[in-house]
Amino acid sequence: MDWLNRAFAEHSVAWIILTAVVGLLSGAFSAWITYQFKRQELLETARLKQKEIVATMLGDIEVQRQIQAGLQEKEKQDRIREQIIKWANPILRAVEDLNHRLGNILDKGYVALNEHGQFASQWSITYDYFMPSTLYLFAQYFAWIQMLREHLSFELFQTEQTKVEFFKRIHAVGQPLAGFAHVTLNDCRGEDRQVFRLQQRVIGELLILRDSHSPRCMSYSDFLEKLLEPSFERHLEPLRVFLEKVNPDDNCRWRRLEETRKALYNLMEYCEQVLKLPEESQRD
Repeated sequence: MDWLNRAFAEHSVAWIILTAVVGLLSGAFSAWITYQFKRQELLETARLKQKEIVATMLGDIEVQRQIQAGLQEKEKQDRIREQIIKWANPILRAVEDLNHRLGNILDKGYVALNEHGQFASQWSITYDYFMPSTLYLFAQYFAWIQMLREHLSFELFQTEQTKVEFFKRIHAVGQPLAGFAHVTLNDCRGEDRQVFRLQQRVIGELLILRDSHSPRCMSYSDFLEKLLEPSFERHLEPLRVFLEKVNPDDNCRWRRLEETRKALYNLMEYCEQVLKLPEESQRD
């Protein structure tokens, strides 16, 4: 019986030791599993935090990009505004003044372009006023168009199509005066004359004053003084000859004036659209 008791006792001790070892291993395994889960959780948390930081950084970059884009757009609109303020009034005034004068000529004023014309007794207009002032209004228009070509920023135009259309309409004003065989002149009567494009340009350049940072157009009083100079008057001669004694019966030149006025009106309409302040365009 002693051996049985000893065997049982030894077996019990072994069992206890085994149970303890299993318990320790089970605890270690459980701790390892817990550690792995905790580690995975920490890694996931760190990954999400990193993602959040990156997203924040990218968000800040996007915000900065949007701010920068907004500032650039504002600077652009400010430059456009300066261009419009600089050009709108003088260009529109020059176009409107010439358009109004052509309306006067085509109505009844043409008689005042004939030095020996018959004037109504109640009409105080004279050739000495009407011819020089008409020359000036043409020259003023040519001058501002030349300055516009030299100095206007293309940034003013929102699209390439707008720019092309704008200069197309400017070109259309000079064409009836310069064209050798204008489409409307196939069956015209009387003596015909032209004022060619380079002549138009020279006439405009005569009136441009470049003695300051911003070029400007000569005043009418200065123009009248310059008319006394032979070289000045010589450059104006093609326009003077074109206007001299023009009348409805001598209708080659008459038709040229009619076509010029139509083109001026189209240009005036387009100028009013293009040369608008940015906020006015947005309201439309």
